[in-house]
Amino acid sequence: MKKNHAEQHQLDLEAVANADFDLLDEELARDVEGSIALGLKAKAVFEAHGDCRDHFKSAVARAIRAIHSKDKDKLLPRFLSVGPTVKAGKLQGNKVFRGMSDKAVAATIRLIFSSAINSFQGQLAELLAIRAVLDLQGRIKCLRGTVLHVGDTVKTKKPGRSEWAKAADLHFLVGTGSGPKARREVRGVVEVKSYLPNEEKIRLQLRRHVSRARRGLKIGAEEFKAGQITMGDGRSKPVLVAVVPDTWPLPREYRFEQQGEKSFLVVKPPEPPEGRDRLERLGEDEWKITLRWSEEALAAAAYGLTFWYMGELGRSLYRDGVPKEWSDMTPEQAGQNAVIEKLYYAMLRARTVRESSRAIALYNSYGFGYALGANFVDRHGRRQELFYEDLHAILATGCTPRKFRTNAFGNGKSAA
Repeated sequence: MKKNHAEQHQLDLEAVANADFDLLDEELARDVEGSIALGLKAKAVFEAHGDCRDHFKSAVARAIRAIHSKDKDKLLPRFLSVGPTVKAGKLQGNKVFRGMSDKAVAATIRLIFSSAINSFQGQLAELLAIRAVLDLQGRIKCLRGTVLHVGDTVKTKKPGRSEWAKAADLHFLVGTGSGPKARREVRGVVEVKSYLPNEEKIRLQLRRHVSRARRGLKIGAEEFKAGQITMGDGRSKPVLVAVVPDTWPLPREYRFEQQGEKSFLVVKPPEPPEGRDRLERLGEDEWKITLRWSEEALAAAAYGLTFWYMGELGRSLYRDGVPKEWSDMTPEQAGQNAVIEKLYYAMLRARTVRESSRAIALYNSYGFGYALGANFVDRHGRRQELFYEDLHAILATGCTPRKFRTNAFGNGKSAA
């Protein structure tokens, strides 16, 4: 077990070392890097040290750790190497090739959605939020002179628990020094969502963060008891800030480019609105920030990062050589090819509409990109498997060979 843990740690270090801004769309990468740079300029306290690239790698590392914490049964590597149970055709004697159970396959796909995609999407939103909350800091008197603390540099305790746990996503703090007489003022707490939340729920969540902070905080390596914590500046309450994504959809426009004998699909890149994040005052001590980037744009980037991570898993699985039928691929390419292949069989084995929808969303998105893949639906709004002939037919005639109309690309609201 220790050996496996050590090997996994080494593989994770290698994966993080390979992570860079080029994993993101060019304009999104520029905004993420710019947001981190502003945080460094403002002397914000981060979980890691280094330059913008180091902090991006740190965010990727946190997402990977979150995946591992949920994947205790090693479902992802099993899915890539073994995959679902498959019944062969007549040419192979209708044999059944035993793989993972349908239950385990469903759990794997659920893991990709609930942990992998959400983890990467959340990390991106938090990095983008740094710029927005620093802009807000300059507009609110009680936040001026505070130090922004990012991520788990601040922790709190849940009611009835003795261990330190996750607090708000960002904190505005005042105070220096250490020891039992040192004090800290919590001037503001920030909750960042990478999806569109219920406003009342996020308001209650922010108030819970304030309530827990009153009972004590762990800031960096130092613990502060309740008597050492002051909420607000003595004249006003802590500022409560909710950060949410915008609602604009990704373009569904695409074309094919011919390069020699090969044809390549080119999907129109995201088009965020001009300008900055939007600030909105909701109450005396409540603010809402709407990021320049939309939920769908962040989801697309997260799908891309999970597909990259499948390649990193492939680099581990096929370190000693790829299967003969994939001899022209690198281990990373083989890992990505493996997940697409296994998702195809997972679609055939799906037991419910929801299981089928999730498998299709991943299969399509990994093959054609999120904007087209996750949103290809029939006239009833149900996801369907996408083929290249569908895309060619839509460009040529306005409908697919299966009679889907040009509005077969939904608005993303049905994403599982």
